[in-house]
Formats: sequence, structure tokens, C-alpha cells
Amino acid sequence: MEPAPAFAELSPEEFKRKFLSIYKPVSILPPGQDMALVLQATEGCSHNRCTFCTFYRDRPFHIKTLPEFRRHVAQVREFMGPAMRMRRTLFLADASAIVTPVPLLISMLDVVNASFEMVPPGENAVHYRLLHPESFDGVYSFIDAFSTRSKTVDDFSRLAERNLRRVYMGLETGHDQLRQWLRKAGTSADAIDAVQKIRRGGVSVGVIVMIGIGGKRFAQQHVADTVHAVNSMELNQNDQVYFSEFIDSPDLEYGRIAEQDGIEPLSRQETRVQMESIRAGLSFPGQAPRMSVYDIHEIVY
Repeated sequence: MEPAPAFAELSPEEFKRKFLSIYKPVSILPPGQDMALVLQATEGCSHNRCTFCTFYRDRPFHIKTLPEFRRHVAQVREFMGPAMRMRRTLFLADASAIVTPVPLLISMLDVVNASFEMVPPGENAVHYRLLHPESFDGVYSFIDAFSTRSKTVDDFSRLAERNLRRVYMGLETGHDQLRQWLRKAGTSADAIDAVQKIRRGGVSVGVIVMIGIGGKRFAQQHVADTVHAVNSMELNQNDQVYFSEFIDSPDLEYGRIAEQDGIEPLSRQETRVQMESIRAGLSFPGQAPRMSVYDIHEIVY
């Protein structure tokens, strides 16, 4: 019989206290990473000004030092115990882990690779994990367009060598006027350059497009410029495109600013049509990336 996880005998209050001594709240994970083992190399978001997001408003941005990160990894391993076998990948959190300077980021990934067994690239992950039940199918993380400006293709090659398999970018929109209105950092050109650089370094990309954002005022250019941006990224079958419907809520700045500026929201039917219009405009030189819907409210850690 396998030993119980380290937290199995804790009361709910003890579990919460122990969890929060190791983690800041894990606010959101990207598509397909709900079964990841989260390692917080950073805390919070380095930008944290987008009007459509409040996930990291409760904490200042912080990049862990190498000793802090090494201690965090050790605490996660001890806390999870045999329950790590339920996890499939490693997710380097929070929102902006790849903004970490390359030398420190490489050292952090060296700690990760020394601490966890990885499924070798090219191996069948399911078969390998049957033989090595505590192995992980690589490292995944969020990235933003502006934090890659100081990073090179060679930098991403070095990260890929350390099992960084995929990064997820919230493009949201390719329309720069809408990006500016949303207080989204970087331009569509930054996003295109970042994705091309990342992919040439051997890391795949998940690009997240927001549907319905900007309402009727921005709808036409949102579709046209987003199609142009994604088509310019040179994506293939190793990459993914996700469509995430924007849903307003009272805690967002978005609604207040939209009302102030007279932005009329799209109807549900208009939102569906917008998604289909973007999908219909996408074209890829080779085999297309996988495309699917991403509901941020379903990703819970």
C-alpha cells in the first residue's frame, strides 16, 4: 500500500495553514494545466494593470531568489508526498515567471530538473510514466509579450534544454488601440516577435485570444488585427490557440471604463459570431495548431 500524502491527516484548517505557508494563492492556470504541480518562481504579475483582470491585485510582484525558490521546491515536495503521482506536468508560476532574468531562470530550472524526474523529449509520456510514475512531462509557464524583449532565441533554446516545453501567452487582441484601452502591455508586433522567437528556440506556444472584449466599438478591428497577428506567428501542430470569452464582473475596472466611454457589449450571438469569424480567418503554412475554448473559471488548483 502506498503511503498517504503528507497532508492526508491534516484538518481543513491545518491544511489551509500549511498550504498558505508554501504557496501564495494559485489564482489561475492555463488550459490543460489543471493537473500540474505548481512551483511559484515568482509571485503576482509584473504588469498587473489590465482592466479585465484582478487575479493578482492582492500581492506585489516578487521574483524569488534562488535560495527562496530552492526552499519552496523542497517544501512542495514534502507537502505533496506521493500525491505528486497525480500530477502530470510542472507549472512555473505565477503570471510572469519568464520575466525572470535568464541566468536566474536557468538556475531555477536546474533546481527543478534536479528535483523532479522528467519524461525525455520524444518519449511517449503515458508509457514512460507507467515505468516511472513520479516523472513529469516537462515545465510549462505563462509569458507576456513585453518580457521577452531582452531574451534571445538562444535563451529560449537554453530553457528548452531544461525541459521548458510550452509557454502560454494572453494575446487577447491584435488590435493595438484596443490593447491600449485595456491597459494591456506591449503591442501586437511585440507579441508576434515574442512567439516567433520562442518557437525558434524550440519551445511551443499556447496563444489565448479573448472573445467579446472591447464590445461593438472595437469588434471589427479586433477580428481583423487578431487574425493578422495569429497568422503572423508561424504556428504549427505543436502549438495551440485558445478562445476565451470575456465575462465582465463588478470587481473589474473594465465595466466602469466601458460605461464611461460608451462601449456597448456584444450579445451572446455576436460573441459567437466573432469567435467563428476569427477562426475562419486563420491560416497556417503547415499543419494547423489545435484550437479550443478556454474557460478561465474552470481552471482551479
